Order: sequence, then structure tokens, then C-alpha cells
Amino acid sequence: GVDFNAHGMTWDQANDRFLVINSSDDTLYSIDVLTGAATVLTTLSQDFQTVGLELDPISGVLFACTGPDLLTVDPSTGAVTVLGPIWLDPSCDDLGATWIDSPCLEP
Repeated sequence: GVDFNAHGMTWDQANDRFLVINSSDDTLYSIDVLTGAATVLTTLSQDFQTVGLELDPISGVLFACTGPDLLTVDPSTGAVTVLGPIWLDPSCDDLGATWIDSPCLEP
């Protein structure tokens, strides 16, 4: 029931669902794996043009990118925090989380 344009999707293993940011309406959705139904979780505080999305399974942080910037997303409030540029191309649309400790992600 949702028309997803440019979007990013990631697996949320702890909750057995997919998370999707849709750039058409700057909204975070969850997708039920059994029914395919999309449910609005929150409207985001950032305008997304292109979207990369990844839930880090170690830290639980939801990372996103749009334009050249790496972002974090609070899935309960929709608050988006810009961490800074990670990409020279103005259309970042893909992320991947590490499944092992990585020095660049340690606090």
C-alpha cells in the first residue's frame, strides 16, 4: 500500500522486520516479513533525496546517508543527526554495517 521511490532498507533482526526510509515522504516504515504490510514508525526531521540505510547489529544504531552525509536516525522520534560527510558523490545511496568490532565505530 506504499509507493516507495528512492529508499533505503535494512534488516532489524531483534524485531524480525525490515526498516525502510522512503525519500518520497521522508518517513521511516517497518515492513512485516509475513504480510509485507508497511507501517509508519515516524516522520523524519531530515529531507532525504537518495537513501542508504543500515542498522548496526552491534551498537543498535540506525545509520543513514543522503547526499554526502552520514546520519543517525532515532526510530522512535524521527530525529536525524548529521555526523558529517562520508562521500564525495552527492548521492550516497548505500550503506553496510560491520558485523565485527571496527575502530571507526568505537566510542
